[in-house]
Amino acid sequence: MTYVLHLEPPNAGLPNDTHLRIDADGNHAVAVQFAVEDLGHREEDAASGASVYDALDIIAAQGGDATIARILAFTLAVERQRLDPTSRAQHIRLIAAELERTHRHIAITAAILGAVGADSWHERLISAGLLLNEAHATALPPSDAPLITIGGVSRDLAAPDVLLDGIVRAEGQLRRLLERLIRDRVLLTRLVGVGLLTREDALDYGAVGPFARASEVALDTRQSAPYAAYAGASGAAEFRVKPVTQSGGDVFARLVVMLLEAIGGLLLIRQAIQELAEGDLRLNIKPKPHLRLTAGDVISRVEAPGGELLCYLRLGEDGRVASLRWRTPAQANMPLVPQLLTGQELADLPLIMLSAYL
Repeated sequence: MTYVLHLEPPNAGLPNDTHLRIDADGNHAVAVQFAVEDLGHREEDAASGASVYDALDIIAAQGGDATIARILAFTLAVERQRLDPTSRAQHIRLIAAELERTHRHIAITAAILGAVGADSWHERLISAGLLLNEAHATALPPSDAPLITIGGVSRDLAAPDVLLDGIVRAEGQLRRLLERLIRDRVLLTRLVGVGLLTREDALDYGAVGPFARASEVALDTRQSAPYAAYAGASGAAEFRVKPVTQSGGDVFARLVVMLLEAIGGLLLIRQAIQELAEGDLRLNIKPKPHLRLTAGDVISRVEAPGGELLCYLRLGEDGRVASLRWRTPAQANMPLVPQLLTGQELADLPLIMLSAYL
C-alpha cells in the first residue's frame, strides 16, 4: 500500500507542497521518497520589492515554528549596515529567542511522549510549558508589532521578576522530569533504536540542530559562529553556549537533547534577566522612509529551534529587498528522511519525523 504525506510549509520550513511517498508492506515502510511539486516561496516572493520594514512585517505575519528566529536572522542581515543594537536590546532579543527554543523543544518532546502513550510524562511536560507560557505572556505581552525590529526591540520586559520566577520553577520541573524519564524502562524500550542516524551520516548529509547533536555532531551556531548577545559587544562570548550532544542517534537521544537544551535555554534567560543592561531599546536611526541602506548581498545565520537557519538578503540600489531566501533546518535535514524511515514500523514514522523537527 502507498501513502502520501503532505508537509505543511509554514510550520515545517519547507517549500510549497512538499510530500512524502511511503510504500508499505504490512506494518513496515519498504520505500520512502520525498518530492517538492511547487518551488514557489510565498514569504520571499511577497517581500520582493518591499522596504526592509515592510519585509519584516511580512516575515512576522507568516508565523510558524521559528518566527523569532526568522525575524532575528533578517534583522541581523539588515544590521550589517553598521547598525549595532544596544546591549539592552540584545539581551531582550536573546530572551525572546531562547523562550521560543524552549517552548518548541517542550512541545516536540511532549508530542513524542503523547504519541507513544506516555500520558503521565506528556502531562508533566505540558504543565511545565503552561507555567512558562504564563510567565512569558506577562513579561512580553503579545502585540501586533514584532518584538525584534531593525536597530533594537519595540518594547521592554514588562515584568522581569515574574518571568524570572517562572523560569526558575519551569527549570526545576524539567530537571526532575528528565532525571526520572531517562530511567523509565518502558520508554527506553519504545524509543531506543528507533530512527537511528549515525554520526557519519549526519556529517555527510549536513544534518543540523538537535537532530544532528543527538548523533554526536557538536554544532550549534550560537557557539560555532556567535552572533548578537551570544558574541558580546567585544566579540568575546557574553552568553556561553556549549553544544548538547548524545551518542544514541535515535528518537530517545533526540528527546534527551531537546530537554537538556530547554533547560540550558532557561539558564541563559535567567542570566540575561539578572544581567539586563541599562540603555535604550533601539538605535536612534532615521524614520522608516529615510533609512539609507547600501545595495549588496548579505548572509546571516542563527540557531533556530530546529537547527541552523540561514538568511540570504539582497538589497537593490533603492535600498529595497531585491531577493530574500532561506535555508531552513527542515531543508537541511529532509534529505535524510527516506533513509531514516525505510524499514521502520509505520507506527514509528511520526516519532521519527517529530524528533527531526519535521
